[in-house]
Amino acid sequence: MELKQGIKAINTVIHACIRENKEAIVAVVDPHGELVTFARTDKAALSDIQVAINKGYTAARTQQDTQAFAQKLQANNPEHIRYYDDPRIVSWPGGIPVMDPDRQLIGAIGVSGLSDEDNHTLAQLAVQSLQPEPAQTDKKIQLYS
Repeated sequence: MELKQGIKAINTVIHACIRENKEAIVAVVDPHGELVTFARTDKAALSDIQVAINKGYTAARTQQDTQAFAQKLQANNPEHIRYYDDPRIVSWPGGIPVMDPDRQLIGAIGVSGLSDEDNHTLAQLAVQSLQPEPAQTDKKIQLYS
C-alpha cells in the first residue's frame, strides 16, 4: 500500500474519532503486515499502538478480517492461535485487509483503543475510503431527431 493511501485511511479514522469524540489508534500495514504509517488521537492509550499494528499484521497475514479470524478460532479451539507460533497474530476485531480491484492484497488497516465493535467499524470505514470511486455516468437525457 502506498503511503498516500495510508494517509487517506488514517485521516478517515481520525476525523471520525474527532467527530464522535473518541480516542483511537489506526495503523496501516503493507501486504507483509509491516507498518507503513500510523496515527493516534491525542488521548489514545499508548499501550494500544502495538495492538493496532498487530491487528493490521494479522489481517494482512491471514488475508481476512480479525473479527472473522477470531470467530473461526472460537468455533474450533481458541488455543489454535498457538499454531501460528507468531506473537504478532491477534484475535481481536479491528483489523481488515485491503484488496485492490483485482482482489490482490495491498495491505491492511488496524484500529485499536475502542470497543471491538467500534474498532471494526472504523477499520471498515478506512477500507471503504480506499475503494475506487465508481465511474460517473452522464445523467443528461439526449434527444435524437
